[in-house]
Amino acid sequence: MQAEFAQQIKLLSKEEIADGFSISVYEHPVDSNRGIIPAWAYVSCGLSAKAQKETIFTVLQKITDNPEEFPTDPIRFLRQMQKMSEKESVVEAGDLTQFQSNSIISPQFTGLIYLPAPANSGLPYPDDALSAVPVTKEEIDVCKRFGVSRVVGRLASALRCYPYPTWCDQDRASVFSADDIEIMLTEDLASLPVATVFYASVMSEGGQCSLSLTKSGGTNLAALFDEVPEESPLVISTAIDERANALLIWTPGTAAQQSAIALEKSDTTRMAGSHLAILPGVERHECGPFNEGYVLMLGSQQWQAMKLALRNGTDFALACPQGPLSSFNIHWRD
Repeated sequence: MQAEFAQQIKLLSKEEIADGFSISVYEHPVDSNRGIIPAWAYVSCGLSAKAQKETIFTVLQKITDNPEEFPTDPIRFLRQMQKMSEKESVVEAGDLTQFQSNSIISPQFTGLIYLPAPANSGLPYPDDALSAVPVTKEEIDVCKRFGVSRVVGRLASALRCYPYPTWCDQDRASVFSADDIEIMLTEDLASLPVATVFYASVMSEGGQCSLSLTKSGGTNLAALFDEVPEESPLVISTAIDERANALLIWTPGTAAQQSAIALEKSDTTRMAGSHLAILPGVERHECGPFNEGYVLMLGSQQWQAMKLALRNGTDFALACPQGPLSSFNIHWRD
């Protein structure tokens, strides 16, 4: 399918700006929740020279749109990204941009989240490129309070796209209502501090839960944990685990009974979570589902050992005989 799509990509515009920086606009098909729809893709080239990862906007066309008359909002924003990168202000996957008074693409979109761009799209961008995804005010509020991954999971569910959509439907409504947010604020998770760490991911398989990250990511995470008061609970909002074939999503009232979205024909045996809640300093060792993610309870000594393993890039495993999941471990990836 991707190879077939690559043959249908058409360059509409290329704007050479300055210092080797350019923005190209392509028309290409996107396999969306409404079928295969033509879209505009805005692709940067040259941001990486300033340490900013190349960034892509993908906007689905309406039936009434003229393909040659593409919106210019993404071009203006990519120009601004280039200026910000010259000041060493860059964004990474999992970051959020909120506009103070403007919108982008459509009036309801007042911010952006950044996610890893899809592989094998046929478009000319590097493997580490980012997709900029427009989000609404309600989605921004959820990002800021509960982490970007809660929004990502809900978008994936609403738009029926695993692991997540990187395209923008110009007429899309918010995936959260005011009532949803009120419910969230009554949940246990609302009382815990949340940090977004998209260099890590968490999933369960065969009764075991694992936190996956690189050794440099482990060093960063250990430093983050060191900033938290000793034995204080916290939540890390994580990326979608590449090993997984399904993803837990937030749905009202599912703290105990969880919902998920999965790959087509998936057996859902490798279930990614959107977060890991850590409760250190408790007497029992327990690991299990918690909202759209997982919770780990461990004693003070084991908490110190886990932080040391993260700092040093060494193995860590913890038996959790009292919980729904039998063990927790760190999975080091290349």
